[in-house]
Amino acid sequence: MSRGSEELTNSRKNEIIDAFEELYQTKSFRNISMREIGEKTSMTRTSIYNYFQNKEEIFLALIAREFQSWCVVLQKIANHDNMTLHEFAEAVAASLHERRYFLKLISWNHYELEENSRTERLAEVQQVTYNAINILLLCLDKFFPSINNTVKKEFQHSFFIFLYGIDSYTSNSNSQKKALEYSGIPYYPVQVHNAVYTFISHYLKQEV
Repeated sequence: MSRGSEELTNSRKNEIIDAFEELYQTKSFRNISMREIGEKTSMTRTSIYNYFQNKEEIFLALIAREFQSWCVVLQKIANHDNMTLHEFAEAVAASLHERRYFLKLISWNHYELEENSRTERLAEVQQVTYNAINILLLCLDKFFPSINNTVKKEFQHSFFIFLYGIDSYTSNSNSQKKALEYSGIPYYPVQVHNAVYTFISHYLKQEV
């Protein structure tokens, strides 16, 4: 593929992703149609299928793009010469506090997306997730060399399990709040920044 055709392909993919994202701001995933996505692009609906076979693949591409955006910030953290545990936890917490939309996206039921998506589309998300993992591990190696590899791997797995579920604890809808009130269950709002900072600092404080 020539550079020009690659740039055109990426441009059209991003146009499709942008159209989906605009619709997703006001509609649920299940209520978005490929016809509506096509209407918001300069392409015909049939042309969209040259890049994505369905809306599930577009959703995955949006997740991959948001993941890549977070990786850019993580790399900036990794580029520091040195960081204390407080500084590292604060930096990662701030990077995610500014990405509530990203956290919402990755909390979606991935089984539903994966069931209808091609392997190469799934691989794109896996690759960018792997990149984020490696940057975080690079930070641990660089800033906290005393931490052994077993703890680093445990942190990696625990942090990403935490990451994929954090939205449900930090973003309660009005319906959820009413249900809690109806059930007599107290509602204690949790901030993304505080949750991430606490997780990292508490998990690693005994190892640093």
